[in-house]
Amino acid sequence: MELRKLFLADIESVKNLVFAAFSEPPWNDDWSDSAQFHQYIVDLTQNANSLTLGLYSADANERDACLVAVSMGRIIHWFEGTEYFIDDLCVRPDLQGQGIGSLFMSKIEDYLRRIDVKAIVLRSEREIPAYFFYRKLGFVENAKSVFFTKTLF
Repeated sequence: MELRKLFLADIESVKNLVFAAFSEPPWNDDWSDSAQFHQYIVDLTQNANSLTLGLYSADANERDACLVAVSMGRIIHWFEGTEYFIDDLCVRPDLQGQGIGSLFMSKIEDYLRRIDVKAIVLRSEREIPAYFFYRKLGFVENAKSVFFTKTLF
């Protein structure tokens, strides 16, 4: 498995994987508005500070290499050091539960250390499997932080 930094040329592969992963339980995201979905992926992958990483099933020399996991986030320069804020991370549904996510996170951490990123920050809901996945990998809840939302209409 090979970690690669992804770019605009990879957007269709990213969209296909994210759609497949989050359209199924437990998320059941309704991305029936394809324009809205496309813009969501562009928003996460094409900003000046975006960092999108993908895990491929084989190395770059293999013809059949396919995207099996993706992390979309952004680099934030914080007073405590540079952070990678993950907005979305997923593994191809048929490969979940096989250690791919743990391997992917390990490769992400190695990559981030090489570029001097001090921390990974993300949010999750407590009632979904991702919460337990992140806890298993050593992520801890920040008891001081609160996530706010306000519906406008």
